[in-house]
Amino acid sequence: MQSKEILNYVPAIGYSILLLLFMIFYLVAKWKESIQDRPKGLQEKMHLMATFLYHFMKKKNWLISSGKVRTDLMAVVPQKKIGEAEEEYYTQKFSFILMLVLIGLILALALSVASVNERVMEGNKIPRKSYGEGNFETALKAEGAGGEALGKYEVQIGERLYTKDEADELFQKAKKKLPKVIRGENKSIKCIKQAKPLLEAGRISVYHSLG
Repeated sequence: MQSKEILNYVPAIGYSILLLLFMIFYLVAKWKESIQDRPKGLQEKMHLMATFLYHFMKKKNWLISSGKVRTDLMAVVPQKKIGEAEEEYYTQKFSFILMLVLIGLILALALSVASVNERVMEGNKIPRKSYGEGNFETALKAEGAGGEALGKYEVQIGERLYTKDEADELFQKAKKKLPKVIRGENKSIKCIKQAKPLLEAGRISVYHSLG
């Protein structure tokens, strides 16, 4: 795979890593909050993570405007329940934010993966897959001189093929390795005792001949 082709996958890989970190954060939250039973739904999982985040930020004194929040809560909640009300307020906020982050990551990953199949490089060139990686289908959008849409067309792009010079070079390299491949586990190329396939490539199979 060429370096330019690899760059097309960087966003998808990045979003995948972020999703993995999100899952690790959930496992850490479950462990720290000492939850034995598995949360049933996505909302419960977000609440668990939000509760852990609240306790962590409160311990580090990172809660923003916590004093104002407590003052506002005192107007509607009895003094002895201020702590519970504050925790509920922040966990609801954090749950909503975490849900948005999760949805955003999933959508971004889906869009980045989809864009790989519709990528067009500089100069309106579509990169082929490397040798032996097979063909792939992609969609091309045609536009007129005035920018008007003319349609969307599905095309199949073949994999890269060797040029004559490249094929000759590979043939010479293979020719040098062929005696060792033919000998296989036998002691000598002149004394072949084990007849088994030497090479299988597509519809071609090469065997030892004992006759």
